[in-house]
Amino acid sequence: MPAFFMNKIYIVEGIWHTGKSTLINNMRDLYGVIAIAEPVHLYALEPLNSQSAIDAWYIQAHMKNLENAYALVKQKLGNVFIERSILSSIAFTRAYNTLSFDTENYLEKFAYILNKIYENTGEPVRIIYLQPYDLELIKKHVERHSYLRKFNHDKSIRAYNQKLDQLIQEINVEQRAKILIDPTMEKLDKEMNSHV
Repeated sequence: MPAFFMNKIYIVEGIWHTGKSTLINNMRDLYGVIAIAEPVHLYALEPLNSQSAIDAWYIQAHMKNLENAYALVKQKLGNVFIERSILSSIAFTRAYNTLSFDTENYLEKFAYILNKIYENTGEPVRIIYLQPYDLELIKKHVERHSYLRKFNHDKSIRAYNQKLDQLIQEINVEQRAKILIDPTMEKLDKEMNSHV
């Protein structure tokens, strides 16, 4: 295992088709990081009969992924990269008005876990924020997935991105995590060698 492994958690955020999976796969191939895939509601064990139920499922699944990543770094198994977090789910629900319950308590729990990770590891969670570069490409991607088609219009996609951007900026202002916006592979390599 390379010497730079300091047991950090990286959350890779961004709306659809911004390169999250590609980045995580590259990091796993180049550096042997542990990858936690984005949850997919289509494989849920229980039936999800409404958009609100799907949204709630995603929030719970993302929280579980963060808790699993924390357990892995406590065991000192290496850097962990998670594809998305509750920030994406909450941004989605706010942009599309699909959730029937308040999300603030989930954001507070998320912040609590971020603080707990920092207190116990000495390392803040890193949020890698990949911003969209081609709206037309994103629309084509969304169109290929039948369960996303109803969200495929410019105004909604922009609203989703704006809500995600706002949540990440809030996390940044509160200094609950270290934010890395569109980092190059060189910058990530350097960052993985740094402490705090």
